[in-house]
Amino acid sequence: MSKQRLVAAIGAGAAALVVPLVMQYEGTIPKTYRDPVGIVTACTGHTGPELKMGQTYTRQQCEEMLYQDLTKHADALSCISQPLTDGQRAAFVS
Repeated sequence: MSKQRLVAAIGAGAAALVVPLVMQYEGTIPKTYRDPVGIVTACTGHTGPELKMGQTYTRQQCEEMLYQDLTKHADALSCISQPLTDGQRAAFVS
């Protein structure tokens, strides 16, 4: 469900590029942990008041959290107007 909402918000092409890019640079840890500044975090950088230390997640749950988080920030992602690759800057719509 969240994947479809993200695709509707930013388009299939952008979603196909953004999700692996975030996963590569953020990394995925299928349990809660404290990030470098002490914030309880889970999976692919997800934070929130519902997280408690000691929780574990499946790959599917982590993906769902990532899609939900990216959908929340879809307005910021909509400025990407061409594919992102290593060593290439994005072209932003002003």
